[in-house]
Amino acid sequence: MRDTTDSRGERLQADIRRSWIPVVGFFAIAILVAALTLRILIPFATPILLAA
Repeated sequence: MRDTTDSRGERLQADIRRSWIPVVGFFAIAILVAALTLRILIPFATPILLAA
């Protein structure tokens, strides 16, 4: 019984480690998209903010 729990724990850790990769990739893409949108929107937003 102890052997099965050990192997299951190892398998769980491997699954967790594998599931981190898409999460990190998604956050990296989200940050890149946010940075690009801010870079595009700031030149348009500054005159509006200055006018208001």
